[in-house]
Amino acid sequence: MIASFDAAGIIVAIGKRRALVPCRAQPDGDPDLVVNLDDVTHWQAPDEADEISLGDLRKIAAWIERACDERGLDVEFE
Repeated sequence: MIASFDAAGIIVAIGKRRALVPCRAQPDGDPDLVVNLDDVTHWQAPDEADEISLGDLRKIAAWIERACDERGLDVEFE
């Protein structure tokens, strides 16, 4: 799984499919990031018609947690 953090959120790729995972930084830094998984429903173009499965959503959440741990960031999922 490949991903990157940028101003728009966290971009996660599983194989050739990519998803933009919106997140917001907390002003007080506790936690550092908040991710609303309800906002992650479809893949990005050219697969935007395809919904993200619950299994892939679990993989995405696990990857985000690991990536944040590696960067010393606290993440909370809503």
